[in-house]
Amino acid sequence: TLLTNPATIHHANRAQLIDDAFNLARSDRLDMSVALKLLTYLRHETEYAPWAAANSVLNYFYTKLRGTPYYAGFANFVHEITSEIYATLQVTTVSEDESTLHKYLKQTVSSWACRAGNRDCLDRTFNALTNEVIEQQVVHPDVSSVVYC
Repeated sequence: TLLTNPATIHHANRAQLIDDAFNLARSDRLDMSVALKLLTYLRHETEYAPWAAANSVLNYFYTKLRGTPYYAGFANFVHEITSEIYATLQVTTVSEDESTLHKYLKQTVSSWACRAGNRDCLDRTFNALTNEVIEQQVVHPDVSSVVYC
């Protein structure tokens, strides 16, 4: 159900599942592959809370794997889970009626998409930064952490 229709489980419970699975895996009570497989459902996730929980997990692996031969596999995994949701977000713009949680979702997903080498994300953030420097088009504060990174 989680892989095919995540909305059948409340978003707070989906976040808790991610957090619990990862903590159980870190304490050797659950195989890490199970915790990572759980993250694959995120490609369909449109709520912030599960992405916030996943952000902690991804940061853990990013810190551990950066600079190792395994980092490329990690970046590929992140690219796979962020591509679909990233495509629905406007990484460099913020609309007037956009909710705070949606802005947080945009920041989290876009940051990981750029870290994973998503070409569209890298191009858009580069262009936004270039426009700010050359044409004095100020980057919106709610997306500046992604653009400046």
